[in-house]
Amino acid sequence: MRHLFATLLCLCTFFGAQAQNRKDYHFEATLGQPTDDGCFGSVIVKGYVGSSGIPSFEQEHELVGLTDGELIKDTQRVYDKEDINFDGIPDLQIFLGYYTNGRVEASYAAYVWNTKSKRFEKVEGFEDIVNPEVDAKAKTITSTARYSFNDLLIQTYSWKKGKLKLIKEEHQNPFEDEDE
Repeated sequence: MRHLFATLLCLCTFFGAQAQNRKDYHFEATLGQPTDDGCFGSVIVKGYVGSSGIPSFEQEHELVGLTDGELIKDTQRVYDKEDINFDGIPDLQIFLGYYTNGRVEASYAAYVWNTKSKRFEKVEGFEDIVNPEVDAKAKTITSTARYSFNDLLIQTYSWKKGKLKLIKEEHQNPFEDEDE
């Protein structure tokens, strides 16, 4: 009987912590343990349902670029108000840091809300979309990255069958005079 009660308590805790709706979630981010030189290698994001103190979503991601503790302590890590897959439900982006390649390029991990499973699902490859710009009207996400000193690589993605697909790629030279 005691074993049955413990099993039921565990099941109630597990299912009680799962959100019925996306709006029930709130998030917090903490940095992983610092190294001896004061740098951080990861960010841990936890999602909570309502006032529950039990995380129902927890992910750890490696940071990129500059990870000095004093520089990144106050950085906002979680963005959960933007709909990146254009289904009308806000999704989750986790700021991973900046690459420096002649200019600042931001990297994010992303999770979209699955209405069937009532869980967040990782968007594979989103970390490779630097400086992502979401265009809700066109339903696209654009990446603008320095490809070389004179060349920007602009890639446009859209959602096809639940996955982000590259639909357009172009190179631009920001130093080239368009009138020539």
